[in-house]
Amino acid sequence: MQAHLDQLAKEMVELAATKERLALAVEATGLAVWDWDVSTGLLEFQPEVSSLLGYHKGSRALYQQGRDLTHPDDLPAFDAAFEAHVRGETPRYEVEYRLRSGNGDWRWIECRGKIVARTKDGIPLRVVGTFADISKRKAEAADREFLSDLTHQLMQISKPDAITSISIKLLAQHLMADRVGISELKHDRTGFLTRAVWSHKALPSLQQEPAKAYSPQLIEEMCAKGPFLVEDVQTDLRCQGSKMTHVFAQMGVHGLLNIPVQTNGRSPIFLYVHSRKPRKWSHREVLLCQQVVERLWNSINRAHAEAGQESAEEMLNMALSLTKLGAVDRDYKSGAVRLSDGLLQLIGHPEMIDAPLTGYLGIGYLNIIHPDDQERFAEKVATGIARCDDYELDDEHRIITAAGEIKHIAYKSRMHFETDKNGIKRLFRSTAVIQDITEKVQQADAASLAQDRLHKMSRLTAMGTMASTLAHELNQPLTAAANYLNVLRTLHQKGEPIDDINQTDVLELAARSVLDAGKIIKRIRNFTNGGGLQRTSVPLITLANGAIRLITSQVGQRPPEIIVNIPKRLSVNVDAMQIEQVISNLLRNAGEAMTHRKDARIILSAYEENGFVDLHVADNGPGIPDDFAAELFNPFQSSKQEGMGLGLSLCRTMVEAHGGHLTLEKHDSTGCDFLIRLPKTAKRGKV
Repeated sequence: MQAHLDQLAKEMVELAATKERLALAVEATGLAVWDWDVSTGLLEFQPEVSSLLGYHKGSRALYQQGRDLTHPDDLPAFDAAFEAHVRGETPRYEVEYRLRSGNGDWRWIECRGKIVARTKDGIPLRVVGTFADISKRKAEAADREFLSDLTHQLMQISKPDAITSISIKLLAQHLMADRVGISELKHDRTGFLTRAVWSHKALPSLQQEPAKAYSPQLIEEMCAKGPFLVEDVQTDLRCQGSKMTHVFAQMGVHGLLNIPVQTNGRSPIFLYVHSRKPRKWSHREVLLCQQVVERLWNSINRAHAEAGQESAEEMLNMALSLTKLGAVDRDYKSGAVRLSDGLLQLIGHPEMIDAPLTGYLGIGYLNIIHPDDQERFAEKVATGIARCDDYELDDEHRIITAAGEIKHIAYKSRMHFETDKNGIKRLFRSTAVIQDITEKVQQADAASLAQDRLHKMSRLTAMGTMASTLAHELNQPLTAAANYLNVLRTLHQKGEPIDDINQTDVLELAARSVLDAGKIIKRIRNFTNGGGLQRTSVPLITLANGAIRLITSQVGQRPPEIIVNIPKRLSVNVDAMQIEQVISNLLRNAGEAMTHRKDARIILSAYEENGFVDLHVADNGPGIPDDFAAELFNPFQSSKQEGMGLGLSLCRTMVEAHGGHLTLEKHDSTGCDFLIRLPKTAKRGKV
């Protein structure tokens, strides 16, 4: 008997230990074990479920009481699950439903059970199971679904104001909050400005926020990075000592949740949530608001970016249209092709908008290129692609539009390559800009034709100028030769005796004048054939004396007094014939300008300066008017009635061919001063 008692005591101890372990396990998992006596309707819980739901501890629980606390919408599912188990259709009884808690809130419950005793007729006598509060899990699942739905809706909205409105409205409905809004801190940091708000109609709004409603310390805490939580504004110590409690009392608000928003340097912006009742904000609610803020801000930035992109694309399309440009962007991975609005209008092939990406050229562009230009263009593209490196292609070719019109096109393309996982470079993208240059080509052809005509006219003009120049330059020596011969003829006709010496002198002068004419023809021919110069180093005084001899050898003309102040050592490297001709032209012009002046005088003076030799030809004649002096060196400008206006123009050209300058330094009523500046050493000038 004692042994039996000892064994029974041992089993009781083991049973108590097992029961304790079971209770600990149930407590650790948040479960409550229930036992339902179907015949009496009594429910027993371990631990007591009353504390779990917030009811008075120790109150008896009956099955009917549990049904009365169940949400009406969940009763059909509750009964259906139990009846299926009674019929043996399910191995156990499982259902999720809502129960009203002691404070009136609905709590989600997961209930599992099994019939452990039946009557002979199969009627349940006893059911045992577990009872768990899954409200948190349900709320988290609802939050995830809410965020997914919110994100989807925001992606469909392109206006920032609409994004803000839908976000705060959906958040308020999901949290069952009384007011949700967006506010911005004032620049003076003394209060807030509401930018957007959604609230129940029954909740009063503040018409105007009083000055200094918030203490500086409270505003600084609100502006901190973390959320600002207030269970009850009227009792929170942080809100005391300011007008904030009065403000929120007017709005009928107790609970407050404030979340800072990233603003990229702007005044701080906040998402706020109001509750008419005191509210303990859970970590889940705070996290949800932060996630809504993140999606809200990202969507607003995306909307601004899309608006900017649309504006940029609109401006780009306008610019392309105004400049008769078209653009195409090809993605060789996906086969996608983007065409600008004006491209199809430019090339005139609307069927290409639906054409697939074929080959490296894409959209069949090669097929519309003029047959004479196709091979060259395709070879350019193939050569560039064979390099397997980023490059730019420039080409001009013709295309044939659908209407058969030929257009000239400027084609500029950029190819982009990337290296695949096998280390092989492949073309992955190309962009091209196409411009219609038909009008430009036509204008260039017209300009070329006009240029050809101008060249022909220039040659005719040059021939006329050459003839005029020859006539001008040959006039002086040939006139001199004719005068000499006329003297001999006149004397011979009068029968006046001429000794052999005088006759020989006159004939030599005539012959020399004819030879001078020949030299002029040779000099002008060499000059017009490219400005070839026969340079030699010659004393400048030698050139001056030769020029003086040319103008004083003319018969019947009284030469002016010529004074020469040129150092004998001063030499220049020039074509002696040309420079002598230049000096003689200047001397002749000066002499002709002073024909009726008895004290006519010309002074030739020269000196060296900075590698140049300056020769001045100065006279004491009447000078030259200002308006005529401005165009003195232009062709066909002459003050003499019989003059052709080519002498000074040709003289300047000759001097410049030597790398020098011919200028008019003075032309007032006291006379003129021409300056011939020549380089001391040989220097090629620009004619």
